[in-house]
Amino acid sequence: MTRARTRLFKQVCCCCRCCSCFLCHARLSNDCVTVSSLFPCLPTATRSDRCARPFFQTMLVFAVAVIAVLLPPSLSQTTNSLDGHEAVALLLDAGANVNAVDYTGATALSVAAGQGLYDVVDLLVQAGANVSLGNANKATPLHAAARVGNARIVSLLIGKGADVNAVDSNGNTVLMSGAQSNSTQTVALLVAAGASVSSVNKNGWSALQVAMAASRPQIAAYLLSRNAPATLHDLCAIGNATAVRIAVQNGADVNAPATMSLSFLYTEGDSPVYVAASNGFADVIDVLARHGANVNQTNALGSSPVLAAVDRHSLAATMALIRAGANVNAVHAGVPLIEATWWA
Repeated sequence: MTRARTRLFKQVCCCCRCCSCFLCHARLSNDCVTVSSLFPCLPTATRSDRCARPFFQTMLVFAVAVIAVLLPPSLSQTTNSLDGHEAVALLLDAGANVNAVDYTGATALSVAAGQGLYDVVDLLVQAGANVSLGNANKATPLHAAARVGNARIVSLLIGKGADVNAVDSNGNTVLMSGAQSNSTQTVALLVAAGASVSSVNKNGWSALQVAMAASRPQIAAYLLSRNAPATLHDLCAIGNATAVRIAVQNGADVNAPATMSLSFLYTEGDSPVYVAASNGFADVIDVLARHGANVNQTNALGSSPVLAAVDRHSLAATMALIRAGANVNAVHAGVPLIEATWWA
């Protein structure tokens, strides 16, 4: 990049008061020397122009956010190229506020953690980044790292004192964020560090139920093994016949309607048999039926378990209900035979 063009970028930056202008251009040119020459103008600009300060303070957040988009890791091997780690280091050396927030309340650390950028997270933490600083929704960097299932970053942040039981504005814990990921290792790290398996968010969902709603059966199984509380409806939706049998033997009501809805798994008013049928778990239906469950109990919309099993296209669940005495001619929300014909 020529000296004249460098001067032009500085002028554009000062006129527009926008950090993204020269940062995008310079990083796309992969010219480390040019980018370095631009940073000295930042302190002057922020001192002389109060309006510019918010933009320059969030430049560090911006730089981290565009690393994965503008500069693939392969480019960092190019001579004189500017990799993401170096861009962040240059900004920090130029006096960037490591804990500055953008308009969403996100810090550079939150962005780096959410993108799985371990080296950048490490650099920011060493520079004094606050590992507990939440964004506008009070979600912390640990929430972000857990959500993407990055066990290395989760371990690093925990080691630096991040609160494993921090909650966002919706009551979601870090463990709930981890339960949405596909990393049992991340969830195990959080539990080992003291994350509560029994907390619920503002919707009344636990980490186990979040894992279920996110279709993470391995994480759900792990949380159950760590004594996470579960309703009979949860166990029926998971399809854990052994756990269902134990729960029923310990007094769980086999005909109690669900008191809440959980994503696509069950709806308020569904009976345990209906939940098992709608999710296609014949062995769970067998257990419930042996313990006196009403296999004809309809849900709040008038749909019967056998109709739910047919809708699920589950022959095994349908047969289990018929063996247990389900009325195949019951007319409520639909007729099982007609429903089956539609799918034939």
